[in-house]
Amino acid sequence: MMVAGFSFAFAVLMASMLVVVLFWDSYRIAALCGVTLVYALIGVLALWRISAHKKTERPAFAASLAELERDRAWLARQFGEGE
Repeated sequence: MMVAGFSFAFAVLMASMLVVVLFWDSYRIAALCGVTLVYALIGVLALWRISAHKKTERPAFAASLAELERDRAWLARQFGEGE
C-alpha cells in the first residue's frame, strides 16, 4: 500500500514537472501558478471532505461498545446487580 502511494505521488510530481517544462518558454509563470493552484484546490477539497466525514462519523468501535453494554446489562440481570 505504501509503495503504491509513493508511486502515485511520484507520478503526480512528474506530471506536474512535465506541464511546467512544456510551457517553460512561453508561459512559465502561468504554468507554475496553474500547477500550484490545482494542488491548493485539491488540498482544500481534501480538508473539506475530511471535516465533513468527521462530523457524520460514528465513534470508534461504536458497535462493539453497544454490544458490550448489552452484555453488561444481560449479566446484571442474570446475576443480580450489586447482590
